[in-house]
Amino acid sequence: MRQQLVPIVVFSVLIASAVWYAVRSVRHGAAPLNATLAAWNQLTGLITSLLMLVHLVAVTWVGFSRTGESAGWRAEYGFHLYSLWLFGVVTLWQGVTLWLTTNGIRRGDPVAIRRAIMRTVILLVVTGPVIPMQHLAAIPASLGLINLVGLATLILRSRRGLHAPAARATMPS
Repeated sequence: MRQQLVPIVVFSVLIASAVWYAVRSVRHGAAPLNATLAAWNQLTGLITSLLMLVHLVAVTWVGFSRTGESAGWRAEYGFHLYSLWLFGVVTLWQGVTLWLTTNGIRRGDPVAIRRAIMRTVILLVVTGPVIPMQHLAAIPASLGLINLVGLATLILRSRRGLHAPAARATMPS
């Protein structure tokens, strides 16, 4: 039970911080849709980054704790370790970049929105095929899919002239 409690508490805190960010953004003049999508983008970036940090620590731990194995295993695991590290670093990069675009999405900045869309697409391309082998990849993939749909909605609304008005007040980053 205790092992399950830690992830539940961590994810609850992250969700609460995203809700708090959205409410605070709306109070400071951001459009509700922009604030909601920025909060979801932030949540996607933070959860993805946290999962990938845990992934990288676990891969490193396993990779270097097996020093007594045969030479054949070490050669095979060398490439395996590299590929797992590459997956973790690329996915962590997408998560951090998503998190960094949050304030731009809140403001309705088209460059930040496009950057977040591109990072979300990369996140989906990297994590989607891994789901059958590692079910935890479904977490960033599903968060990313929801993020992509929301950001695409924001872009479509802005192209139709339904974009949110500029924020009345600025919120500290």
